[in-house]
Amino acid sequence: MLHSTHTDEPRFIQLIDSAIARKEVDLLPAWTKEKKDEQGKKKRKRAGEKEAKEAEEVAREMGVWDEFYGSGKATEKKDKKKKKGGKKVSFGFLTFSFVLCFGSAEVELE
Repeated sequence: MLHSTHTDEPRFIQLIDSAIARKEVDLLPAWTKEKKDEQGKKKRKRAGEKEAKEAEEVAREMGVWDEFYGSGKATEKKDKKKKKGGKKVSFGFLTFSFVLCFGSAEVELE
């Protein structure tokens, strides 16, 4: 699931099992197998923990760690590239997500 962690997995299992019990969705053999797959759960947990660690490291590099992991207060962002003319605009978490996905979140204002 998008924007979820391994800690959300029991909740998703409960939601899907409830939908199956209400006959809203069919019980498929793949679902029964996946629910019992402990190795898969461990693998997803390790991958999630690795991604979380990487995100925290990037937040530190960008100077937004306090905003997301610490006190919650916005701090002055580190600007590795000094550009002439424009201003760097930050949109909080959207900027952070965008940088993780695309590598840059600078917007030039004229």
